[in-house]
Amino acid sequence: MLTSGDYNELLPAWSPDGKSLAFVSKRRPDFDRDSNWDLYVIDAAPGGSATPRQLTTFEGPDNDPDTESRPAWSPDSRSIAYLQGGPLKLIYYAVQKLAVVSAAGGAPRILTAALDRNVSSPVWSGDGSSISFLLEDDRAVGLARVPAAGGGAIERLVTGSRVVSAFAAGANGRLAVLASTPLAPAEVFALDGTTMRPLSRQNDEWLSRVTLGAVSRSASRAATARRSTVSR
Repeated sequence: MLTSGDYNELLPAWSPDGKSLAFVSKRRPDFDRDSNWDLYVIDAAPGGSATPRQLTTFEGPDNDPDTESRPAWSPDSRSIAYLQGGPLKLIYYAVQKLAVVSAAGGAPRILTAALDRNVSSPVWSGDGSSISFLLEDDRAVGLARVPAAGGGAIERLVTGSRVVSAFAAGANGRLAVLASTPLAPAEVFALDGTTMRPLSRQNDEWLSRVTLGAVSRSASRAATARRSTVSR
């Protein structure tokens, strides 16, 4: 056991060098009164002799476990990408932003500060130069990428009326995605630039035997107004 105390420690993530673990917790009195989660790191020393170090101090959720999005270490084990939420008063209406903090501590860099959409599931490129992430956008979930150093434009890799539910990064910057559309169940695709190349055809036989209903987009006035307010 590495940690002790009456706390919930969630979403553990090993550093690539195997020396440390990042996790989220609320290691303070009356921790169950709010959702102000913080990011911690601890040396993976045997016998529980190491002390967790708190990396974030934002007065709101840092990598809220409800997002089901784990902290992501850089390839050199020096930095951690995570999600920074919004003020506690906004609860689940707050936007989840992509942030990077040094594993040694310090001020985080917010990489999607100007983006008014939720992000999740950060994954570093093999050379540590960029971070890919899922991007929620108006009833769709795409894939995007941003320079890890900050200050660069967000590059949208997968767009359109589809949901990317998972993705994986390989050698030489290659990406594979698991994506579905309203008329096609999830399949695996290789991403060639921004072109999706099919790799699996798991549902072809089933789709040949069924007739799917028509799909159209719709929105309530309340939902439209809420999206307009968020975009301002």
